[in-house]
Amino acid sequence: MAVLGIDGALSWRHHQRLFDEQFAAALPPPALRLVRTRPIDALLSELRSVRGTLEKRAREDDDNDTSDAED
Repeated sequence: MAVLGIDGALSWRHHQRLFDEQFAAALPPPALRLVRTRPIDALLSELRSVRGTLEKRAREDDDNDTSDAED
């Protein structure tokens, strides 16, 4: 157990994360997950609520890219 703690501390010191890998190669079993799964419909309804904001930001970003190209 101490080895895992030391390894995590050293990894945090060097990479600002507990493990060397930034992303997990596989999902843990459902019993070990930290949060419960939610239905897809919940995700889609939340995404619909932010769609306008994201489209506005994308347009602004496109406008900024166009103005930078003209300079």
